[in-house]
Amino acid sequence: NVYRNSKGIVAGDKHTRTTFSTTMRSAEGKSSGWNKRASHAISLLDAQSAILHSSDKCVAWDSPKSMDPGVYKAILEPSASADLLQHFIWSLDAREAEEGRSAFSRPNGATAAGEKIVNDKVHIYSDPSHPLVPSGTYGESGLAVSSTEWVTGGKLMNLSRGRYWAQKSGKDPLPGPTNLIMDGGGMLPEDFLTTLHEGLLVTSFWYIRDLDNQTLLKTGLTRDGLYWVEDGKIQYGVSNFRWNESPITMLQNVIDFSKPVVTAPRDGWDGMPMYVPMIYVSGFNFASQSDAV
Repeated sequence: NVYRNSKGIVAGDKHTRTTFSTTMRSAEGKSSGWNKRASHAISLLDAQSAILHSSDKCVAWDSPKSMDPGVYKAILEPSASADLLQHFIWSLDAREAEEGRSAFSRPNGATAAGEKIVNDKVHIYSDPSHPLVPSGTYGESGLAVSSTEWVTGGKLMNLSRGRYWAQKSGKDPLPGPTNLIMDGGGMLPEDFLTTLHEGLLVTSFWYIRDLDNQTLLKTGLTRDGLYWVEDGKIQYGVSNFRWNESPITMLQNVIDFSKPVVTAPRDGWDGMPMYVPMIYVSGFNFASQSDAV
């Protein structure tokens, strides 16, 4: 990537990104499974595992049961976590917050920076030199990107600030992240799942849209694999839902999480390298049933 402007600023960097996703459908088209892998190095992209996972998911979703809409415990696979975390990180904009237009706005032009906004287990940061998710070293307007804390111990640590708003507000600019990292536990997702008592296992989200910027409320669909888990095992497939939830509320409801893994969102922009865990939450609002496969 090369950045140039009319003031003579020139900044450039090189980085690579590769993704692989696959959807498996039953012969009659009534069951479906999906999986996605990502890496900065194509030699590390495990496409075979993605194929096997999506095939297993398709078989497990055969003849799904209908459940009533409601707030359920939920287990978000890393790609589903990535989608909501990306929406969260995109919202951390100082101008929007200081102008009173975001979930992080506070009275009289103040912001939520320094406040505990989510569960104190949550640690989200960015670091372009991370060995598993290396990323671009220049961001908006050619600003150099360094390791940045976004949420530490549940507290909001920083908001991104472009050159214009930095000059307008008399503060230092801070570019948004070029990768996203969330700390987790010590068990890989597939092992972590076996320790959970119950919940709806979400493979992926689809068609995420804004509902309310003041609360960061989003809506979307579950897609290609939703399952009821009990005593650490998938018991049966569940018919899909439309959901209404805020990434902030999701992070407030964190119970526990797996070890982070390299992943990519399904609905969002998969050009941002992400290293995030499977997240287990105490409540997620599945608002209405959906006929989608």
